[in-house]
Amino acid sequence: MRGVGEGHRAWDLGADRSMTNGTVGDLKVANGRTLTLTCKGGKQTLFVPENAPIITYDPATTAALKKGAHVIVLTMQTSTRH
Repeated sequence: MRGVGEGHRAWDLGADRSMTNGTVGDLKVANGRTLTLTCKGGKQTLFVPENAPIITYDPATTAALKKGAHVIVLTMQTSTRH
């Protein structure tokens, strides 16, 4: 999915939250965690705290939906006109 939704922006999961989408380059562990991220407009070096969620997309079936599971659901509005 390289290139999809690239960039850095506010995120809707609370105040002072942000999301950055890009291609991960160098990953270095020193005094915390830093990574180099490439996206439109160049490269950024980011500090990633230990508790930051880092996700990937994997196709799944409804069997993956269990109590306590973390999911991201993408939806599409369909027309209700007949």
